[in-house]
Amino acid sequence: MSATLGSRLSRAALLLCACVAAGAAETSAAKPTPTPIIEKIRVQGNSRTSEEVILNIIDLRPGDRLVPGVGDRQYMKLLESGLFGDLHIRVEPGSEKGRAVYVIVVKERKNISSVDWEFGAVAPFGPFAAVAGRLTSPWGRGRQLSGNARFEDSRWALASTFVHPWLFWSPWDIGLNLNLRYHDNERLFPFLHDDPDVETDEGKFRFIDLGTEPFVERQLGRRLRLHLGVMLDAIEISGGDTTFVGIEGSGADTERMTLALHPSLVFDGRTQAALGYRTGVDLQWAPPSLLGDHSYLRSETFLQLFLPVPRGHSLGLELRGASVDGDTDFANRLHSEDGLKPPGIRQREASRQGAERMAVATAHYQFPVLPGSLSPMRLRGGVFSSATKAVVDGDWQPAAVPAGLELSVSHDNFGQVRLRWVTQLKGKTPDRLELSIDITPIQHLRYTGQWGL
Repeated sequence: MSATLGSRLSRAALLLCACVAAGAAETSAAKPTPTPIIEKIRVQGNSRTSEEVILNIIDLRPGDRLVPGVGDRQYMKLLESGLFGDLHIRVEPGSEKGRAVYVIVVKERKNISSVDWEFGAVAPFGPFAAVAGRLTSPWGRGRQLSGNARFEDSRWALASTFVHPWLFWSPWDIGLNLNLRYHDNERLFPFLHDDPDVETDEGKFRFIDLGTEPFVERQLGRRLRLHLGVMLDAIEISGGDTTFVGIEGSGADTERMTLALHPSLVFDGRTQAALGYRTGVDLQWAPPSLLGDHSYLRSETFLQLFLPVPRGHSLGLELRGASVDGDTDFANRLHSEDGLKPPGIRQREASRQGAERMAVATAHYQFPVLPGSLSPMRLRGGVFSSATKAVVDGDWQPAAVPAGLELSVSHDNFGQVRLRWVTQLKGKTPDRLELSIDITPIQHLRYTGQWGL
């Protein structure tokens, strides 16, 4: 009896276990596999710059859902880029039940440096041999050293930027901008002395422009960047006709100096919404009581809009406006490559007391050359306008070319056609060698100082 009862109980237990296991299996089979979601992209080092580099390479953003297998190819692009030393990718359970989260942790190299050398010639007069080089080396949080130098016949220029954490425990960064330009007119425009329509002496002039700016910067949250600087600009002119460099003072030695306050604020509002945006304001104020009477107030605002397009593409519109009141000759001399001022405004430095209003509207479309390509092509065009003229400025060039041929055509105040060969040098650092030829129709300067016949 007891044996029969025990046998029945054991069979019932086995049947119950089988039913529970079958139910669990059915429940697990019915439950969908969660799609991994990128939630964090963390960089050990200079997160302000490197995180943007990572996102551009892998073409993914926080919140994107990963299809199995696609994420692996994106991560391989990071490894193949050679920009980062160690790359760690892991899957962590998210805050929601059944949600898989990818966390990308990148350990930067202590020294990431690149050197770009550029060789070319300017035609049709001269030809003016041009040699230029650029060096960029970020290392650690908030630290960056960048510079470029260019020599073109009797003109040469040097610009550099240095940024370093003020204190290791301070949220402020301290930096220095330097801009030095030198012109010698003895061989700068040799055809001018042979042109009877140009009124200028047969001597030469020397033009030296030295600008420095110590500044502090601070990241306010994840999207706001504050810049506070003091700009000191000194200009020395010795003889000759200087109207061709935008300075009135023909036939006389001139020394000018100005001191200006330079605050700027940039807000990056790019989101995963249908429309992204980025905006900022840049001010330069030189009070007359500090150094002489060369006072001015310059303000510039910009707005960038990013429209929804398929992944790997980019479509955007940029609007910029600038206003200069006072000594417009000194305004906008120091920062020619700070990212806020478009090329058209930099080339319209008036040499008079008064006011000038300028505006720029540009649009761009970027698309991959091949599926998954890291070298997309960019098509850009726009209109530059002021109170007196309007100019079309556009180019068609690769946005990032590790190796290949690049063609850039722009129509601005001077006009320029550039043919550049870019090749990736072997090594762990992203070194590149660039060979370029610039063709600039500067003969139009003989009559108006601006573009036009």
